[in-house]
Amino acid sequence: MIFIDDIIKIQLPSLWPGIVVDTAYSFKVTRDAEIDLDDEYKGNLAQKLRRR
Repeated sequence: MIFIDDIIKIQLPSLWPGIVVDTAYSFKVTRDAEIDLDDEYKGNLAQKLRRR
C-alpha cells in the first residue's frame, strides 16, 4: 500500500523540472460536519464579510 501524497512527493521533480526539491510536507484539511451555516449566519453573508 502506498499513500497518494508519497506518490506526489516522489514525482515533484517531474512537476517542476530544473528546480531542486529539498523537502516536501503533507497536511490534512478537515471540515466540521456538525456546522450549520443557516444558524450561524443569519442575513446576507456577503455584507457581513465586507464589514470585517
